[in-house]
Amino acid sequence: MIEGIAHLEGLVGANLTVVVEIDANIPGGAPDGVVRMVAENSGVLRV
Repeated sequence: MIEGIAHLEGLVGANLTVVVEIDANIPGGAPDGVVRMVAENSGVLRV
């Protein structure tokens, strides 16, 4: 995803807006392992 954005951003006159929205409703909350995995993956993807 990030690499694709970099290609678009490199175009002369390009003006980009990137929106990432995640809405999760988890009754009782997410298990610690899932929270940790999502947080780590988000960091790797820089989102």
